[in-house]
Amino acid sequence: MSGKFFLIPLMACIVAAATLSGAAISTAYAQSPSQQSQQPPTSISPPSADPSAALRNALAAACEENGDSFARFLTAPNAEAFARLAPERRVKLMQRLALLDAPGKPEAIATPSGRSVLRCTALGVISEMQFGGANVRDNLAFIPVEVRAVDDASGTPPRRVAFGLVREDGDWKLLSVGLLLIDLPALDQQWDLADAEENETSAIAALARIATSIRTYRDAWGHFPPSLASLGPAGKDGAGPDAANFLDAELSSGTAQGYSYRYVVLPAAGAQTQTRFEVSATPLVYGKSGRKSFLLDARGAIHGADRQGARASDTDPRVSQP
Repeated sequence: MSGKFFLIPLMACIVAAATLSGAAISTAYAQSPSQQSQQPPTSISPPSADPSAALRNALAAACEENGDSFARFLTAPNAEAFARLAPERRVKLMQRLALLDAPGKPEAIATPSGRSVLRCTALGVISEMQFGGANVRDNLAFIPVEVRAVDDASGTPPRRVAFGLVREDGDWKLLSVGLLLIDLPALDQQWDLADAEENETSAIAALARIATSIRTYRDAWGHFPPSLASLGPAGKDGAGPDAANFLDAELSSGTAQGYSYRYVVLPAAGAQTQTRFEVSATPLVYGKSGRKSFLLDARGAIHGADRQGARASDTDPRVSQP
């Protein structure tokens, strides 16, 4: 948990596909006894005939970052979407549900009053989830959970949230956190958008860093570097014009954090008697690694716009630097 304990990150990782009251959700998923009897049971281990046990086992699998076990407690559409997620995103989802940053060890204990508790320990950090009684409505169950960090010295009271589960083929599967439905396809899109925005911010900062490195190189050797690679880490013989040690290996390669960087030296022309340079930053995968393209122009200003994956121009709006 990196020293932090908030329920908001857990809630924020679930996308609101719809905001429904308990009665509305119940109507959407309720089935008649005859319909239920016609559905063949599925083989799920461990069994999840009891909604509280199903929730505890799902969160225990998330604690262990055991994707195969965790997927058994997802509805069929979400299980398919979970399998399609990138491995790091599957881990991220389980980490947020377990409120830990590393694979942990789950332990089922009970309070003196007999309430069920799941304790998850990872790298010396412990989260506890205490389960209340399940409120079962037809094929839906709502289970209140109190979440706290055992090592939290701030005196923060436990956070409370109700998990929703739905009976699917005779077994209980995760449906919601509070009134927010677990919608993994929408969550994946939200993550794409968040990653793209983070990459765009990093690209603007990288352009400023590249420009500073180019000018420092010129001051040191009397001319602009022939390529970004010349700004990279020093070799075994130390820094020099071929490896100035001004940029890290990733950025000096021309590709970093979802963006491709292109450095061009502009010859003197017309009234402009000095050699100048431009650096462009373009998303590697438009819409996923970034939407906006950027250009650091010959005057040092940065421009940016959504160019559908094409390079930016100095006619694009100027953007502020972080």
